[in-house]
Amino acid sequence: MRDTMTVQEAVAELREMLAASGSNTTIADRLARGSLSVLYEFLGPDGAVEPYVMRVRRDLREVAAGAVPYDQADIVIRTEPLTLHRLTSGELGGREAIVSGRLDIRKAPSMPKLLFMRSLFNSYKKTRLRAGPPTECAVEASTEAAQATQQGTSGSTCAVEPVMENGAAASSPALGGAAPESSRAVETSQARVAEPAP
Repeated sequence: MRDTMTVQEAVAELREMLAASGSNTTIADRLARGSLSVLYEFLGPDGAVEPYVMRVRRDLREVAAGAVPYDQADIVIRTEPLTLHRLTSGELGGREAIVSGRLDIRKAPSMPKLLFMRSLFNSYKKTRLRAGPPTECAVEASTEAAQATQQGTSGSTCAVEPVMENGAAASSPALGGAAPESSRAVETSQARVAEPAP
């Protein structure tokens, strides 16, 4: 288990996720109806915030340095790079990360955006499981994944799974933002949603 992670390594894993989502039909269907914009605010060891924006549209899949106003992002997440890695590798559950304060959902998503994000994460998880045991390839694949994402091709076969396992926890009032639906409604809705096709 890793005990350190740089922002660049965390961004490489997000790019791997986008590259791995290219052939997923569920994601393609959701892209036909909308888009997703996630602002990641990575906390450094000194407490400084380093922002990156992940944009997913029919014609664009990218993770770029820089911030956007909260009202222009569908979801805003503040966390340390290592916490994101542990979520994506399955070492840490989303609910546990939120309750422990390691993952701060500063702007909770609407249900359609949450399901879109879960599709990305679940698709990535399945790709990673098919690829075999986890490896430390995010750094090595960073350049390849970034180029593949910009060109719209599938990138490296090494993939890591971002896991947002419970939207109800992500929209908890304790995080400073109320969700448009109650936690119970979110859990009920998610229970009816099938896993995305591989």
